[in-house]
Amino acid sequence: MMAGNNEQAYESIRVHYERNVQYEWERLKRNRLEFYINSRIIEESLPQSSCNILDCGGGSGRYAIHFSQLGHRVTLLDLSEANVKFAVEYAAGQGISMHGAEVGNALDLSIFPDNHFDVVLELGPFYHLLELEHRYKALEEAKRVTKNGGIIAIAFLNRITWPRFLANTEPNRLSQDSNKITNLLETGVLEMQNGGLLPHTHTVLPNEIRPFIESAGLTVLRLASSQSFLGNLWAGPAQTISRSWESWQDICYRFCEIPEYLGCGEHFLCIAKKD
Repeated sequence: MMAGNNEQAYESIRVHYERNVQYEWERLKRNRLEFYINSRIIEESLPQSSCNILDCGGGSGRYAIHFSQLGHRVTLLDLSEANVKFAVEYAAGQGISMHGAEVGNALDLSIFPDNHFDVVLELGPFYHLLELEHRYKALEEAKRVTKNGGIIAIAFLNRITWPRFLANTEPNRLSQDSNKITNLLETGVLEMQNGGLLPHTHTVLPNEIRPFIESAGLTVLRLASSQSFLGNLWAGPAQTISRSWESWQDICYRFCEIPEYLGCGEHFLCIAKKD
């Protein structure tokens, strides 16, 4: 299904996450605003009080464990065996029972029957599906295993996240990475090598999301910025002060779906319905 450079790229993605299991778990502890906004929107969008959920590409299980704690039947699936093992062991250590845990690929969900899940979470795969045909394939697979009336939650990376991060942290690198940044801004693909912060990555512009989702016959219910209007300022002092943080997260949530603010965040969350 994947050949040549694409196969190598996807293998590098698997290896990257195999090596960074603890980092991925900690990332969503640090990115409290992203986790808060995403979790709240998903919880508000659930079709019923007790759901059968597939967390596809769920990494080390942050969302899978969260929704298991809320009483849902959650199956975690991830490309990385190390991620799945970490999630299962962590959940067991906390006395949390996940319904299932599988090693697999978002492009092939054939281990699951049609119309099986009330909810499918795709909060990681679309960061790394470099080819449009693969993004369509992953979306069709998610749709296939979702029940009629169920929802699919899909996360995307904002195209300007990496250039903005680089300008803020290592501005002198522009001279050596100008071609890479230009290619990213033109194509949406960021090719990372030699142990970069991210593996090969696909990014989007806010106005690309709705047409892509609707092309699969899905209905977009909600589209949000996971960092709201704060963008990469989410990690400021307010996050470390409980009283201030609660106020900031509430106001960020209030404005996270304002169309004019969508481009401010580092990630997007789309809630789609299978009619």
